[in-house]
Amino acid sequence: MRYLLLIIVFCTSSVLSFAQKNAFLNELAKKWDNARTYTIQTAELMPDSVYNFKPVTNEMTFGEQLGHLSGNMLWLSSKFLTDQKPPISTNDFKGKSKKEMIELSQKSFDFVTKVLKEFEPSNLEDEIEFAGQKMVKRQILLLINDHLTHHRAQMIVYLRLKNIQPPKYIGW
Repeated sequence: MRYLLLIIVFCTSSVLSFAQKNAFLNELAKKWDNARTYTIQTAELMPDSVYNFKPVTNEMTFGEQLGHLSGNMLWLSSKFLTDQKPPISTNDFKGKSKKEMIELSQKSFDFVTKVLKEFEPSNLEDEIEFAGQKMVKRQILLLINDHLTHHRAQMIVYLRLKNIQPPKYIGW
């Protein structure tokens, strides 16, 4: 009877753990869709004529911020979350117009969305080496989102410095 009880407890906890991991990925996918919409709306508001604006010399331009956040999401997801090769590279963002930058960013978001949809919940706790330390893939997913938020926020400040009202916040 004790063994049966242990088996039931083990199976129940395994099912609950899988359900929690799957819920995390589903929540992240929804958040990712909202982050995409908010980021692209932000990118569209800056006029093409000032896409090279930067508030101080040691900062990236508005367009470079967009290219950097897009390239970083490609790099992190393709290096640590999937074996698939992204359709574009980080170098593709250099010297592009506003329209081209937004199209490339859309492709970056498409790639990460595909990676998220295909990501196996059981792989969330897989260990990897990142920046000289051990991490799990779940942390990379969070890092992608955090990095995107950081650079999008800088783009919003650039809009405000140009007296452009940023888009309404889109969160969860």
